[in-house]
This record gives sequence, structure tokens and C-alpha cells, in this order.
Amino acid sequence: MHILNLMPYPKTIRQAISFDKLWEKYGKFVKTYNFEYKLLGNEFSDLSDYYSPYANIKVGLTKHSRNNRICKLYHFFLDFN
Repeated sequence: MHILNLMPYPKTIRQAISFDKLWEKYGKFVKTYNFEYKLLGNEFSDLSDYYSPYANIKVGLTKHSRNNRICKLYHFFLDFN
């Protein structure tokens, strides 16, 4: 099942809530989510400034253990407003 189907946040960002605040809440939510593959270090890294310093794009990274390998999962938020 996809994380967005379980997440208590809107899939489409509304103007009533701050894009930055929603991203912050999402990062906290990801740390508590029970992933199928173990979240390593209970970490959610915000890479937004590195990948998109001038755009309303947020990029996050989590690392998971799957079949004795470390897998990177990238999270993207886009602000279409």
C-alpha cells in the first residue's frame, strides 16, 4: 500500500496551510510511520536546499533495510500555487 493512501495529509496542497509547515509535519510523520522495510536511524533528511534552493520543491530522504541492503527512498513535495 502506498504511504500517501495512509497519510493523514492532503495529497494536493491547499493555500490555507503553509507549504513549509506541511513539509515539516510530513517529515515528523515519516519518522513515526511503520514502513514495510525498517527505517534506519529513525531519520528523515531534508535535502531541499541542496536539490532545489530556488523552487517550491521539497526533497527528503529516508534509508531503509531491505534484504540486508540499504535502500534510499526519496520523498518529493511540489507546491503548485
